[in-house]
Amino acid sequence: RERERQILRMCSNINRFSVKELPKKQSVITLNPKDPIPAVLEKIFRNRIISTPVIDDNNKLIGSISIIDLILFTLNICHTSQELAKYFGLPQGNESQFADF
Repeated sequence: RERERQILRMCSNINRFSVKELPKKQSVITLNPKDPIPAVLEKIFRNRIISTPVIDDNNKLIGSISIIDLILFTLNICHTSQELAKYFGLPQGNESQFADF
């Protein structure tokens, strides 16, 4: 995130603009708390987004989900490094690659 801040600081003209000048998307991609994880992944990857709001059945904003949230969720489900190695198709014994997680 620091790199992104540095890029924005380098633009000396950035202070004279407001949100209304930003390019607008046609629609907002949203999720529902009942959406299955595979559908969430498909929506995020198909629409090339990194974060999206979660809206309940009454169209009330209740949170947001990011790619990082999904990665951490996946890593928590894979309880052991052997499961991760198997998932990524790595030979057994290379589990140390996941030690930083």
